[in-house]
Amino acid sequence: MRRWIVAFTALALLVGLQQVQGALIVAGDDQFSSVARHTLLIYANVLAPGDPGFVETIDMNSAGNPATIHRDQQTATTIATEIVSLDLFGVSLGLGGAAVHLRAGDRVDDWTGHPDPAGTAVQMGPSLGAIENVQQNESDPGFDIGDPSSFQSGDSFFDIFFEIDVAGMTLYNKDALRMEATIYSLPPIGFTYLLQNSVDLYLIASEDGLIDDFDPLVGQLLGATHTPTPEPSTLLIWSLLGMGWASVRVWRRRRRTPWPEQNTRTILKMIDRGRV
Repeated sequence: MRRWIVAFTALALLVGLQQVQGALIVAGDDQFSSVARHTLLIYANVLAPGDPGFVETIDMNSAGNPATIHRDQQTATTIATEIVSLDLFGVSLGLGGAAVHLRAGDRVDDWTGHPDPAGTAVQMGPSLGAIENVQQNESDPGFDIGDPSSFQSGDSFFDIFFEIDVAGMTLYNKDALRMEATIYSLPPIGFTYLLQNSVDLYLIASEDGLIDDFDPLVGQLLGATHTPTPEPSTLLIWSLLGMGWASVRVWRRRRRTPWPEQNTRTILKMIDRGRV
């Protein structure tokens, strides 16, 4: 009799283990709109000789361009992630229009600083992250097949490499910008990622738009928040702003002119009326 009890117990444990293993969350891509806030410090004499420098906070929006996050298959209690696309647009009183884009990983030559696929020095990499300490809801209908709906909680982070197009300049970071949040759903709608470290901002000085080891340090990103939203929280003004910045990668390689002050005032008035 004891043998039967031991055998039955072992079988039950084995079946239970297989069910837990089979419930690991499957790989997939999440897309969502988002709002963000970035606080920039621009050093003295960057915008113009004698300029004292200043701190500016810019509220931004995905403007109908949803971010895409790739999730790997869950391993133990961790899900590896990567930001595949990210575009944000906004306007500030001091700097005018601004756009943030994800920067693709660049492997660069040690000597020239120019892209070199065979090089050994990595100036910037892809924007990778992870969700750690993943907890699942075993009562969720999708638990047995590893559906993302069974995700219950986890500690999420991203190490981000980006560009900021602002005031006729294209700025970028060499050291990863880390954003973290505790999230309770996939995708993480409504949960705010917070900046964990300020990062230096460098100016792309070459007309070809390539990064260089000699690019000047011109400021810092002091603060940032990023919140995925359930649907595009944008009005016509944000769509128009996004269209205006769609050609920024071409425009930035030409001689730049400052964002017209009249445009800034007009947009701010429209935002104030609509309470965007």
